[in-house]
Amino acid sequence: MKKLPSSLLEKVDDSEKITRFIIYSRFINKDRNRVKSSAFIPNPSNLQLSVSRICDLSDENIWALSKPVYEIRKKLYGRADIEAHLIRNEKLNVVSSEPPERHANVVGWHNNDGKIQKARHKKIALKLADDAKLVLCSSK
Repeated sequence: MKKLPSSLLEKVDDSEKITRFIIYSRFINKDRNRVKSSAFIPNPSNLQLSVSRICDLSDENIWALSKPVYEIRKKLYGRADIEAHLIRNEKLNVVSSEPPERHANVVGWHNNDGKIQKARHKKIALKLADDAKLVLCSSK
């Protein structure tokens, strides 16, 4: 199997932990201490969701992966951790996309027009948000 510059295998294993860095406070339900579904809506221009592969990393090293995001946005509120198999359960896939190091995309989103597409994306995003663990950022 092909290895990436990060030394990870190109294929994302079902058991791998994935994280979505949270750059907007509106993506967090502070009352429930949960991530909102809006954090898992794909980019409408390419129907991909940018994530990072965090297997075998310490908490400190996971936060270090957010540096490119933080440098652009200047805000980081937390992250949503989820296992790859839970994403695949929703008929999506997680594919490597380096650089940057350990970057991946969630792909396979429905590509219909209008309200049907938005409704399907929302339904999937609700499930992913429910399955994800919110980890708040304390230092930025």
